[in-house]
Amino acid sequence: MNQLASVIDGITRGDAPKVGILNELLELCANLGIILFEFVAVVLMIFACVRTLYMFYRHKHHTVLYLRKWMNVSLLFILCSEILRLITAHSFSEVIVIFCIVLIHAAISVLSNWETTHELKLYASVLSDKEKDELFHSHTNDINL
Repeated sequence: MNQLASVIDGITRGDAPKVGILNELLELCANLGIILFEFVAVVLMIFACVRTLYMFYRHKHHTVLYLRKWMNVSLLFILCSEILRLITAHSFSEVIVIFCIVLIHAAISVLSNWETTHELKLYASVLSDKEKDELFHSHTNDINL
């Protein structure tokens, strides 16, 4: 804390800030963000799996769509943590690995969303109008927590 005060003091006096302290502060914030995003993703995955098992046990329709929807949301949180991990990368090889991971996450998201849309259209051809409206409303709007 004392170091941060000296950096702020140096900025107000017009001196050049100590880049090392600011770099450490940035890495600390990035690491905290990574942990937070990954924690939220794990909690969402566990919640989705438990809820889906309950729905499966109760013989509810479209449990796979429900699970896929929540997994897409948790995948986005993991993607955010990987993007934050780019801040703490110290070598070009780490950047390449993280970039490949981000591309894989993006491809999985796109394919999963396409598959969900395809399945919704397939169900729409079979269901009644009331069931169709309920299905589309529950799988195309935002997730209610």
